[in-house]
Amino acid sequence: MGITYQPLAALTAFFSFSEGFRAPTPAELTCADPDAPCRLPNAFVADPPLDPVIARTYEFGVRGKLPLGDELLWSLALFRTDLADDIMFIVAETGGAGFFQNIARHGVRASRSACRADGSGSDTF
Repeated sequence: MGITYQPLAALTAFFSFSEGFRAPTPAELTCADPDAPCRLPNAFVADPPLDPVIARTYEFGVRGKLPLGDELLWSLALFRTDLADDIMFIVAETGGAGFFQNIARHGVRASRSACRADGSGSDTF
């Protein structure tokens, strides 16, 4: 879902939100018991309770045109992805074995920018 706003002919602001879902893999489900850590690969057994991973991404940016030469196109965006119930491999105290478990929350923050002169291709920074 997203919105855009164009306050000037050569400037556009935008915002978007998206949500993703990832179910645990068979390997993660099979090896998710802290009382019975395993070495991977492992034979698959009953499904322990691992929650799916949920990702929520927010992005805000601006893009526009500058009247330099033929035309210079530019953009700048900032985004953040928050993960809930991500699945991590935890090494058991005995070493050499471990198990998968959900972790509460963590996230990623980043930015991207691009500049392109009309007809020259795109460079991203």
